[in-house]
Amino acid sequence: MSGGSGFGWLYAAEVIFSVGSKINEYNDDYRTAYYSHLQVNSQTALNNRLGYNALLAVNEEEQREFEKLALDKFELQKSIQRALATQLARDGSALKSGGSALSVANNIERQGLNALHRKDFNFHTKLNNLKMQRKNIALQTASANNQLLGSLKGFPSQTGLGLSIGGTALQSGIRYKEGQKTT
Repeated sequence: MSGGSGFGWLYAAEVIFSVGSKINEYNDDYRTAYYSHLQVNSQTALNNRLGYNALLAVNEEEQREFEKLALDKFELQKSIQRALATQLARDGSALKSGGSALSVANNIERQGLNALHRKDFNFHTKLNNLKMQRKNIALQTASANNQLLGSLKGFPSQTGLGLSIGGTALQSGIRYKEGQKTT
């Protein structure tokens, strides 16, 4: 039986090395998952900051568009008034010319109003483009974050580690018992 106890030590050593290996593998998997989660959280935070900065830039662009439209409309209205005043000075009173001066004045005003309408149309088109840019920024940020978060793996299971260790010990015990029967 002394030979049997020598084998017992070998089986016990096998179990100890196997358990140690499983614990080491569990710790490595846990450390890898932990640092992976840290990296993904850091990258998603960076993505969110980039998206926020892009939205700020779009908001600033929108404010510049508002200011530009107000200035353009003011300048255009001054230009219409100047053209009308010049025409009236050249032709005299609109009533005096028998309607032709009034027609010219109406023409100038109509062209000016058409220009104002084009400015408004272009402005609203630009606003719609900025709104679309905002949506795209939000979607790009969410997409990048979803890809990162989807790549994450879970942490290893302590229950799985315990079951694996128990299974290894049980298998080694069974093999030990079978080895004792054959000797």
